[in-house]
Amino acid sequence: MDSGIERGTVVGTDYDPMLAKVVARGEDRDEALERLRRALGGLVVAGPTTNAAYLRALLARDEVRSGDVDTGLIERLGDEVAAPEPPPELAALALVTMLGEPADDDPWSDRRGWRMQGPAWIRRTLDGPPSIADQVAVRSALEGGPSGAAWEWQVGESSGVLTYDGTHPGPAPHVDGPKSADIERFSARQHRVSVYADEEAVWVVDPDVGPVRFAPAATDSDAAAGGEASLEAPMPGTVVQLRVEPGAVVTAGETLVVMESMKMEISIQAPRDGTVETVLVAAGDQVDRGAILIELAEEDA
Repeated sequence: MDSGIERGTVVGTDYDPMLAKVVARGEDRDEALERLRRALGGLVVAGPTTNAAYLRALLARDEVRSGDVDTGLIERLGDEVAAPEPPPELAALALVTMLGEPADDDPWSDRRGWRMQGPAWIRRTLDGPPSIADQVAVRSALEGGPSGAAWEWQVGESSGVLTYDGTHPGPAPHVDGPKSADIERFSARQHRVSVYADEEAVWVVDPDVGPVRFAPAATDSDAAAGGEASLEAPMPGTVVQLRVEPGAVVTAGETLVVMESMKMEISIQAPRDGTVETVLVAAGDQVDRGAILIELAEEDA
């Protein structure tokens, strides 16, 4: 690992977005590539988006394995190379993690849904990737294996079984380090992932997919309180274009602000139809991640 950052480092927006490199070597190209794939698969970076999962997919290509590469390869391959979509069992693992340890020894408090007639399904709505249904259900109905408890799960139309080592993540990864869990995929092979929780969400880091964030879904009242009423900066950067002013009527998906960060242009789009109520930035402003750029007027009941 070659990185120049540590806790407390300020990452600016004036340079390229590289934060670290993973380097591997071997007796021959195949060995070096396999070591690199394993290293990328064990890399846990939660929060910022990385290209680790994409690189693992790229390393599986015949062109890369044979060394037939040049600076135009990525552009030529286009959408042929992409990290796979998150599998639905990641949402189930996130819910198991969120359930945490029971508050006491009362069997009715058991997070596995203990009942005399058999384990009950525990159902929650989670915010996560659009490709995974938001209705998640789990129940402990099978005996645990050597790695921990087994859980049945249902996510949308999909279902299956996962095994979890029972270790619940600490409050922050830099304190306790990432914890691990085993997921049994439909192919019956064991696929190891890492999980950890912060104060708001659970991160599941799958080597093939990368970090996936799950959080309890906001209630309707929470959403109405401002979830879709404001546009926030997804990362620190500079406002280069401001395309609306107060009173403008906008439609969902319309670009309202263009930012530049780490040599990339980012379009900030309207989350819904509405009217611009407040513009809080101007072209040339430097903004932090999460800064509110524009507020839309509340929708009529």
